[in-house]
Amino acid sequence: MCIRFALRKIQERRDQRDSAASERETSNMDAANNNGQAEYTDGGPGLIGTILPFVYFPMDTSESRHAYMENLFSGKTGKILSFLPFILVMIIACNNITAAVWSAFGTESILILASIYRSRYNKFVPAVMFLDGGLFLGFLAQGISVLVLDARDVDYNCHLISPINASVLFVVTLLSMIVCIPFTMQYARAHVSAEVSKSSGFLKFNQILTGLWLVLFAIMSISTWCGYVYFRDQTNSAGYIILATVVPIAMPISGAILMPMLIEYLKKKAPQSGQEEGDSTEANGNTESPDLEAQDNGYIKNGASLATE
Repeated sequence: MCIRFALRKIQERRDQRDSAASERETSNMDAANNNGQAEYTDGGPGLIGTILPFVYFPMDTSESRHAYMENLFSGKTGKILSFLPFILVMIIACNNITAAVWSAFGTESILILASIYRSRYNKFVPAVMFLDGGLFLGFLAQGISVLVLDARDVDYNCHLISPINASVLFVVTLLSMIVCIPFTMQYARAHVSAEVSKSSGFLKFNQILTGLWLVLFAIMSISTWCGYVYFRDQTNSAGYIILATVVPIAMPISGAILMPMLIEYLKKKAPQSGQEEGDSTEANGNTESPDLEAQDNGYIKNGASLATE
């Protein structure tokens, strides 16, 4: 009965959207052709469709499904979903290490599949984010290690979970900086125009933001490893609690507090940098300059930042 009611409601929603779907698709195509961002204004399936996505997705229009995905991952829910693998590991780890690692791996796999799905219709979203790919490999390696150790009747120390995952975050962030694709740029890319994303200011802007997270992840990694090395036999001691619990929680919170401050600071600096570069290019007979102001405004307006913000 509930399924029938849900199907009827979804069909009604679909009929209402069909009249406007063509116009929205045309608008999105025009935006893409002009190197702009396609807009997804549909609010999604509502409560019934959220609870029963296997009913909603096959029944509704593709444009509406795309809107639902963009609204889901661009809002607060998207940030919570990004945290979910860590939440599962931290909650379950010392009760059932196997369930913790593999549930985190499964969750990360779903997030990657969602990103791949989004990349098929939104060219501004990469198929696999740096962080998602790194965590996917990290959880997979931990899952295999747990299985191997279980086969040899050796317990996998649950207190290794925190330092290993912190190290994975640090290494992935460092690699993204080395290859000149700061991971924050992958999230920001979905919220700015193609012209802005190709500017040198956009890369420099994200190198600074990613650098902040690199420092925070380094502190988190060092702290958790110190807690494991010096206090692994005293897990109830104040030293272990501070190093292995308080600091890893404080770093993401600090990042969430510092990011808006840093972005605001860079926003104020951008017009000055743009003016200086504009004067230099004008002197050389070139009137083009990176649109740093537009990049900053688009970045801040859409709240583009790390998923762990």
